[in-house]
Amino acid sequence: CSSDARPMTIGTWIGKYAIVRRVLVGGTATVVHFGTYYALTALSVNYNLAFTVGVALSLAFNFVASSRFTFRTGLSAGRGLRFCGAHAVNYLLSVGLLNLYVRLGVSEYVAPLLVWPVAVPITYLMVRYSLTGGAGRRSEGSDTRKPISE
Repeated sequence: CSSDARPMTIGTWIGKYAIVRRVLVGGTATVVHFGTYYALTALSVNYNLAFTVGVALSLAFNFVASSRFTFRTGLSAGRGLRFCGAHAVNYLLSVGLLNLYVRLGVSEYVAPLLVWPVAVPITYLMVRYSLTGGAGRRSEGSDTRKPISE
């Protein structure tokens, strides 16, 4: 063990691993989405409409944060279209599952929580590909893309 090895700080760890950054961005987008969903359903808005509004708000946040922070790719129209395409697939999958669970008798307040474990891994892979064109396949610890500040 080298004596000049510095311990990895939380900031270094977050900066080094895209998956950690994705969890932070995805977690925040999830709070935006479900916060909107639960607030609107509490106001008696139809659960499909509430889900859609939540998706739209979290999508806008998610694109900017995923581009700039998670994958450090910057914003472009092409990436935006691919990102929206990935989320369109996620939306259809999620709404389909939401309606399936509600029709099976699951409460409309619990059903979105059952959608999450199915949709999140699929969406992560599609978003990573849409923003990096597959460059994200390198090992998570070998992030050679430019830092956010450059």
